[in-house]
Amino acid sequence: QVIAGQVTTLITAPILIIRGETSDILTRETVSRMLAVQPTARSVEIPGIAHAPFLTEPQAAAVIRDFLA
Repeated sequence: QVIAGQVTTLITAPILIIRGETSDILTRETVSRMLAVQPTARSVEIPGIAHAPFLTEPQAAAVIRDFLA
């Protein structure tokens, strides 16, 4: 079984991890493991949102715009 942290080590492009605060799929622990193996990755948690924040969610959209700028 491949874990998120293992996959993260294969990525060479900049990484932005957007996690919904109440996600039971992408846990905080998983995000921590991903950041441990890719310290240049950036992680943002969107408050009050489940697993996949909608890109129309103002905070998620702002984070993406900043990341791509």
